[in-house]
Amino acid sequence: RARIYEAQKTDSVWGHTPGNLWNFVHIPYGTQSIKISLEKVYPSVEMKSLSVSVGNDRELYRSILEGSMLPMASSAIISLIGIVLIVIWYFAQKRTDSTNGIFYLGVLALVFGLWAFNETDGSRILFDNRVACSFSSFILLKAMAPTFAVFVREYTGEKKGLFWDVFSRLIVVESFIMVSMH
Repeated sequence: RARIYEAQKTDSVWGHTPGNLWNFVHIPYGTQSIKISLEKVYPSVEMKSLSVSVGNDRELYRSILEGSMLPMASSAIISLIGIVLIVIWYFAQKRTDSTNGIFYLGVLALVFGLWAFNETDGSRILFDNRVACSFSSFILLKAMAPTFAVFVREYTGEKKGLFWDVFSRLIVVESFIMVSMH
């Protein structure tokens, strides 16, 4: 018996987990049987389901990317729309003051597109540091709430008042606490 792969416990600024990722394990030539065993590294974490695919690593890599092309392309298009809206706002703001809603919608679309792209299977095999990607997904998700709230305020034409001041401060405090705890 020989161990051919082991996921190690990690400690980094991004967290203490290897994250959710694809592992490509090369099996030595002539291997007759394989035993896969999973052990909890952290007592507080439940074991997730495991799926195993057998085949050529390039073909598996290609099939995962092909299966993720539509979600990845959709996410990239949403992000591109966000960038275009921000550029439109940049040029339109010089002429009128009533374009802030376009800016916030652009930022919201950009953040949403980046978050959605990061959640695809394709991004799991494209980016090696899944812990950093998972943390960035968390940050992007937290960034959507205040951006959406400000967009709604701008879109509805509500004036800045006590409600919006308290609401926006609560969102910032909650985001800070959640990121700190994370």
